[in-house]
Amino acid sequence: MKKIFALFFLYLLFVCTIQAQSLDNTSYWKIFDSNSIIWDVKSETHFPHGDNIEMSGLKISFIVNYNIDKEKNLTINRKIIWPMLRRNIEKNEPQENQFRAYLVRYYDDSILPKIEVNGKEVLLNKVDSIKIDGTISFIHNMPNGLRITRILFPSRDKELALEKWVLENKSKDPFSISVKPIKTVEEITGYYGKYVIENRSDEIKKANLNFGKSLSLGIYFTARKATAPEFELNAKKELASREAYLELIRNNLVLETPDKEMNLAFLFAKTRTAESVFKTKIGLVHSPGGNQYYGGIWANDQIEYSAPFLPLLGYQTVNEAEINALRIFDESRTSDYSPIYSSHEMEGDLTCCGKDRGDAAMLAYGSSRFLMELGDKKIAEHYWPSIEWYLEYCYRKTTKDGVISSTSDELEGRLGNTSTANLSTSCITYGALNAAADLGQSLKKNGQLIETYRNRAEELRLSIEKYFGRTVDGINAYRYYDGSTGFRNWECMPLVVDIDERKDGVIKALYTKLWMPQGILTQSGDSTFWDHGTEYSLMGTFKCGEPDTAFKYLKIYTSNRLLGSHVPYAIEAWPEGGEAHLAAESALYGRIFTEGVFGITPTGLNSFLCKPSMPKDWNKITLKKIHAFNRVFDLDVSRIGEKYIIQVLQEGKKINEQVIPVGESAKIIFGNN
Repeated sequence: MKKIFALFFLYLLFVCTIQAQSLDNTSYWKIFDSNSIIWDVKSETHFPHGDNIEMSGLKISFIVNYNIDKEKNLTINRKIIWPMLRRNIEKNEPQENQFRAYLVRYYDDSILPKIEVNGKEVLLNKVDSIKIDGTISFIHNMPNGLRITRILFPSRDKELALEKWVLENKSKDPFSISVKPIKTVEEITGYYGKYVIENRSDEIKKANLNFGKSLSLGIYFTARKATAPEFELNAKKELASREAYLELIRNNLVLETPDKEMNLAFLFAKTRTAESVFKTKIGLVHSPGGNQYYGGIWANDQIEYSAPFLPLLGYQTVNEAEINALRIFDESRTSDYSPIYSSHEMEGDLTCCGKDRGDAAMLAYGSSRFLMELGDKKIAEHYWPSIEWYLEYCYRKTTKDGVISSTSDELEGRLGNTSTANLSTSCITYGALNAAADLGQSLKKNGQLIETYRNRAEELRLSIEKYFGRTVDGINAYRYYDGSTGFRNWECMPLVVDIDERKDGVIKALYTKLWMPQGILTQSGDSTFWDHGTEYSLMGTFKCGEPDTAFKYLKIYTSNRLLGSHVPYAIEAWPEGGEAHLAAESALYGRIFTEGVFGITPTGLNSFLCKPSMPKDWNKITLKKIHAFNRVFDLDVSRIGEKYIIQVLQEGKKINEQVIPVGESAKIIFGNN
């Protein structure tokens, strides 16, 4: 009972810490280099302060919660989640808990091994700085000249979270170092039988550490099925594997703008997006993460939000996971056009929830864009029937007013009424029809069907204007549903899918009625925010040709997420979820640039539109090593006066150059795939 109470206390501390962050607008962090940020705790004056960061591998997710008190003492609480090691649901638990029945353990600093220097124990309660670069490092400089750097990160391919400690002698005097190993073993019965949960460390037997030299040790947190073989525990190899992943992400889809904060935030967005892939019994799956959502797929997070960004990363693991998601949703469609499941969770064993959130529209929209960007004709042909199904489902949901009905929207009724038809579902359907028409034309599908999709899109656009277009609170914008009187964050959706008739009113509503320091509120008069609404709003504002307005708010948002109180990734929401670092929100941050600033819209398996939208203070932007349309290329945009010069380069050679007026689009066509 004491152990259960202690774990519960740690959980409460964890939740309270992350929920308090949204109230703190202090900037704690600075850019250290092009790959990392650093918090100089020694020079900091704002205490107490705590934060957390999530990092994931194929078989584990690792949430590091750290806190600095008024005396600058550091405490670390580790939450480790093993998504594919399910626990049993107890008799007195609600049945819905089975959707989150992951094996979880919490560890505080009491589990750490004891370091002795010249026969005296070293305490790690003071910290000088904290660094984030895809791992998180805590740097301790001792008065005697010993520096201890603690690097926390997950294994890339094992059920293992770990710390690598590096001890360096910065003194002129030699040190005698010893570390006694630790080992605790817990055996439990879970969903798949007996599990073994272990906490171990390496041993150092009275090593001499001379000036300028270093030595290291590892601390390991593991869990496995009792029938599974033990795996090697080697902190050096595991860190090298993590760094190899980080290097791959750093070197692909490289953003270069005049703003260093945005460049680095974009890099971190790539890191978080791509790492949240889990190896399950149904194959690789890209999952949201964020303390709750693992080993499964969701129509909005994985397909609508993430799919249009993932191929560009050049990371085969995440592409394989996304193709697997297309397969799973494809296999779940029915001949009678019943509502499609919005998620497949717990390694595909559980589905949810039988209510229509506009999921078919999400799936058609994200799938079409993903398949075009992937540029693989065989894969696109295979999943074309599912896109036809999704669009037929949407068509059957057309109301007498010409808009698309759904039970709710992506927020699943959290904000209250969405009536029988909402702005979000209709806009996503409109975007899906246009994307599918482009994909179908590239695949040389039936011309009459393609024309039907384009005609339906145009009819839906007119219906959206007629049904949703209204003066709301004195602003010429959109109502969210029949009878709504205020604004919601999805006011931005027409701009996201290139419906710009009311762009001035939409922008006014977003940034005068819904904007607050942390981003766009979910609805007027509320205090809740979800980052996907903010990111879609910024993307849409760039896309509709208002880059200076978008840049103003993107700058605030980026600084808060990269250098503020909860860093360095986009978050899901507050207070719901406690600002969790969901992977799809990081994908949406990336799309602000790929689709908003660079204006990349796929139009086929080997073509795209480029409609740049640069703020007035920028004259040059570049995206290097874009992986799309079955090739790798750079996209360079320069501005001279009222014209953009767009260059496409492959292996350093210019293969396409176009000069277009600001506000226009260039069409880039590669050779046949």
